[in-house]
Amino acid sequence: MADADASRAGSPFPNTRWTLIEEVRGGGAVGERALAELCAIYWYPVYAYARRGGPALPDAEDIAQGFFAHLLARGDLPKARRAARGRLRSFLLAALKHYIIDLHRKQSAQKRGGGATFIPIDG
Repeated sequence: MADADASRAGSPFPNTRWTLIEEVRGGGAVGERALAELCAIYWYPVYAYARRGGPALPDAEDIAQGFFAHLLARGDLPKARRAARGRLRSFLLAALKHYIIDLHRKQSAQKRGGGATFIPIDG
């Protein structure tokens, strides 16, 4: 948890702890603990990035929580590779940007009547 506190003081994204990623890939109880630690370390930087986009405090928290739920549901975090994709923070930022864009599209579609059933006026 000290890494999460350190990330608030200095760089927005902490240095990647690849040993945790390896533990996540290993699965089991150790993998679950490592996954929880990674989410705790990166939650605040993800939240801070979402907050910079202008949403209200609770909305930014929802974005951060939804992003991690989306990332975990897709199983993307264990797929991160040290050499192949560069830094984990770059991967997370790109994924977060795509998530926010998709979220905005879905919300805009709802505002325009997305998912509504249309009833013809002329009988």
